[in-house]
Amino acid sequence: MVGSGRGQCGAVDLEPNWTPSLDMAQHGQPVRWIMPECGLIVQKFGGTSVADAARIRLCAQRALDTTRLGHRVVVVVSAMGRTTDALLRTAMEIDPNPPARELDQLLAAGEQVSVALTSIAIDALGGRAVGLDARQAGISAEGPHGRARVGHIDADRILSVLNQGAIAVVAGFQGELTCGDRATIGRGGSDTTAVALAAALGADLCEIHTDAMGVMTADPAIVPHARRLDVLSWPAMSALSRRGAKVLSIDSAEMAQRERVPVRVRHSALAGEGTSIRGDQWPDGPVACAMVRGERDTAVALVGRGLTMQTRERALGVLGPCANEEDDALVLHSVPHERAPALLRELHIAAGFEASASLAGFA
Repeated sequence: MVGSGRGQCGAVDLEPNWTPSLDMAQHGQPVRWIMPECGLIVQKFGGTSVADAARIRLCAQRALDTTRLGHRVVVVVSAMGRTTDALLRTAMEIDPNPPARELDQLLAAGEQVSVALTSIAIDALGGRAVGLDARQAGISAEGPHGRARVGHIDADRILSVLNQGAIAVVAGFQGELTCGDRATIGRGGSDTTAVALAAALGADLCEIHTDAMGVMTADPAIVPHARRLDVLSWPAMSALSRRGAKVLSIDSAEMAQRERVPVRVRHSALAGEGTSIRGDQWPDGPVACAMVRGERDTAVALVGRGLTMQTRERALGVLGPCANEEDDALVLHSVPHERAPALLRELHIAAGFEASASLAGFA
């Protein structure tokens, strides 16, 4: 791992090296995320965050504001909006079964557009940026086209850019195979790119900027009264991602846990502390509800450990006798697609989330 010495700097306005803890959240103490001074921050901006020129300028301004606090910043960007879907749709119109190599070359182009436009925006706002594709950023990939995984990262070029006082803007979702071809690393690949770069650079923080205020107790598009979690442990986030939470990809959540990368999920345009993800401790009680849609049906789950008998009985009352009691969740498989949203809302109420004024204790 190429290191910058994670955690060398103190906190902005509290005790040195202070970070929010699960223990504090569970005892009702206020939880605020404080960035380390003079740290190295990786900031990932997803497709909705860079969907148009105005939003790209907002992302560029956020990156610049972070550098003006004394941090070194690496930005990872996804393709704009629905660009990847549009490119894939066009390819399928030409050939329903396009060659995997050529499809990867096509899909990887979307991130390159975002890299160039974000770099231009940073320059226009008075900053300095250097855009890098996967090869230039030293990101290797292993495995087949379309399903590759991030391999070794040689971060020398990125560190050189940072040492010159510039922001490195890196293409997510892709890496370079040993043969020199580009390969994509699957849906959510930009999250994985960001976490992998944070690990390789020894970054103090990996920020995932999205269109949500943080990790919620359920998808707020389905459950209007879903609440933000202040703090979440790595294993709890990994479990949520596996159960269908879309805020962080499965690979990136598991990599953050394995590499012990501190992560914060926050809104790309709105103010707010977001959700801090770090530590190994599971809280007692329910964490969140989630669902994952398959081709034929949907699985609905209440993620959590140490559920009280009352909570367990209420949740099973909603899910029914066919629910599986797994190590970290109560899960009902084979739910008809049309039934799943209502079931998720019922489960959210049964778990007690909507009766709680503050969910720091569930973090």
